[in-house]
Amino acid sequence: MSRNERAQVALDLENNRLVAVGGAVEGGQLRLIGWTIADRPATMAAEEAPDFGAWIAAELKRAGLWAAARRGGIVFAVPRAEVVLKRIGLPGAVTGAELPSLVRLQMLRQLTVSGESAAIDFIPLDLPARPARGTPAESRTSAVLAGALQGDRLAWRQSLARAAGLKVARVGLRSEGAAALLAEGAQRRGGATLGIALGGGSAELLVVEEGQLVFARATDLFRTEPGGDAEGFAQRLAVEAKRTLMSYRGNPEAAPLEAVVVLGADETARLVAERCEEALGLRAHTTDYPAFVAAPRTMPPGARTALAPLVGLLAEPVTGRPVLDFAAPRRAPDVAAARRQRALLAAAALVILGGSGATLARLDLARRQDELDQLKAGWAESAPRHAAYLRARARLDHLRQFVASEADWLAHLEELSRAMPDTRLAVLDRLDATGRVEVVFKPKERRQLPGGSWETRFRGLIQLSGSASRRDVADALRARLVQDQRYTLQTRGADTPDRFDWVLVTASPRPLPPEAAPAPNGAAAAAEPRAHIAPGGTP
Repeated sequence: MSRNERAQVALDLENNRLVAVGGAVEGGQLRLIGWTIADRPATMAAEEAPDFGAWIAAELKRAGLWAAARRGGIVFAVPRAEVVLKRIGLPGAVTGAELPSLVRLQMLRQLTVSGESAAIDFIPLDLPARPARGTPAESRTSAVLAGALQGDRLAWRQSLARAAGLKVARVGLRSEGAAALLAEGAQRRGGATLGIALGGGSAELLVVEEGQLVFARATDLFRTEPGGDAEGFAQRLAVEAKRTLMSYRGNPEAAPLEAVVVLGADETARLVAERCEEALGLRAHTTDYPAFVAAPRTMPPGARTALAPLVGLLAEPVTGRPVLDFAAPRRAPDVAAARRQRALLAAAALVILGGSGATLARLDLARRQDELDQLKAGWAESAPRHAAYLRARARLDHLRQFVASEADWLAHLEELSRAMPDTRLAVLDRLDATGRVEVVFKPKERRQLPGGSWETRFRGLIQLSGSASRRDVADALRARLVQDQRYTLQTRGADTPDRFDWVLVTASPRPLPPEAAPAPNGAAAAAEPRAHIAPGGTP
């Protein structure tokens, strides 16, 4: 990836699913570099930010998106259901300095909870004035599209980013991402376009006029998985489209709706377009990514549909349009800046008057620098001896750990002799015991010796072979050894009525009490499960 590329990763976290796509902008084109769609583990709660953030980081690494997310940050897509969205007309006397305060005041009236921590942002709309529906536009009208996101929802996403070790580049509206992909086609029409974004979460319906998002509505419908009831989903979404049309037409300044466009490339998107055309009586069709988006050929149609709104959020540098950003909302100018400048000038005068004190401070700093240089020289002289001491200490600790892990085979044989039947019933004619000790050093941090710890891993093999007077005697002996948690029994070849040939695996150099015994060989026990064999059978 070249240095002048701007790479980011957009995320959507809805319906217990992570949908992410990475893209790099260069030369007026958005090039997609990877994507992932993963279901959140059922045992993980969304409120557990550390675990959830770590899982997001692992999924991004698995998809090859980690480098782009670390370099350019992540863009969170917020569903329409979490945002209060309002179109606000502006009187001609409003100046740019007054606009943020006016918008905030209007939006606070729309919130049902405290708006102190809410993130409120807006984008300007440049639309033709329509005094009455159906009359031609004679002038332009000033308006803004404002959105408000509750502070706890913004804080939750920021905590996830911190837990994942990433920075938040933007928190944007998912409907705005869909509008960015529909803007080019909508500008070629004289009226408005009803867009439908299926996406990876809930389906959203939006209206785009002259390439600008002017209206958006959320639904509780989620795109069906392959093999699901796609026909029923399309019928329900057509009903929601009709409701959206009626809500939009309630605005006296609304432009006539000319077409319905479903953002997607799969069969579900095509079916939704057909049902909306039947329900609304308007031309409806599907559309794929515009020409300024370069997607991999390996991306399946279903993934293209699910990722479309996120791709639109990444396309902000290409489209060049103002966007909502709840992580960095537009704010009113700082009217106290002039007072702060005067205070800084006064402080500068005090600094100049106190120049003599600064000179004395520099002299003292030079003296302390000399002391620091002497300490560094002393450390450079003693550091090799200290390093030699650490190496010798490590060798000694390694040897002590190895000697302490020497196997006590007599103690093991004593434990096994208690399990053996009477010599008149069974005879042990061969006994071999071998062990392998591995001593591993685990550094605490930065692969340094101080503060680390030693870990000893032992694996012992005891081979038992002999003869039994009856088959049930051998089965009873096998059962006792299998039930002993200190050993794992493995059979060598097929058992015969009068012979047995077994290998016992142990993870302890000397036998422990059965209730305190670890699983043999630690993690290796998972690969060598304990034997559970019916009497007379073979593994």
